[in-house]
Amino acid sequence: MNSEGRFPAIKTIEALDVTHLRGLTRQQLSRLGTLDFIAGKENVVFLGPPGTGMAHLATGLAVRACQAGHRIAFTTAAQ
Repeated sequence: MNSEGRFPAIKTIEALDVTHLRGLTRQQLSRLGTLDFIAGKENVVFLGPPGTGMAHLATGLAVRACQAGHRIAFTTAAQ
């Protein structure tokens, strides 16, 4: 896995507790998991209150992208 990712913790999409997700359907989550947005050069932004899984989801997508051979850089809005 790309060591430049600087993940705060390694999390996967499969381990995500989807019961807290708001405004994101399982179908949308599945589509994000295909990483098609990378090939389409599209941005993905998660907005919402703390504790709803946004960082977990972003980390999971980044980990999956690394596993697929993409270079990533992970950061938070605060950084």
